[in-house]
Amino acid sequence: MKETPSFLFYAAYVVVLSILAFGSWLHLRSRPTPQEKKKVHDRWAIITGVFVTGFMCLILGMWKSYFGIPLLLAGGLGITFLNLRNTFYCTSCGKRSESKDWFFKIFHCPHCGTQLK
Repeated sequence: MKETPSFLFYAAYVVVLSILAFGSWLHLRSRPTPQEKKKVHDRWAIITGVFVTGFMCLILGMWKSYFGIPLLLAGGLGITFLNLRNTFYCTSCGKRSESKDWFFKIFHCPHCGTQLK
């Protein structure tokens, strides 16, 4: 029985995801205004969502489990959408906050109390 090189794929996945996480953290930290932080966060969230979903589709393809790919794509798209929609940067204190309510109407910064949405 021939063994698949899944260990190499997982190792590459962990290394690339670590680089993405550290790079996004450094890039986000260097932005001075909340508007720029939100724009940079959105870009990194999309890049990371595409990478994670693509890797999982690759693994499902290697396992010949093609039925799970559309479900995984829908789940990855939904998680990325909610990440983009529910993450805010306060215009007053500049800190990141997330709305836990998917159908929010008004949201206040938990750090300083400024109305965000």
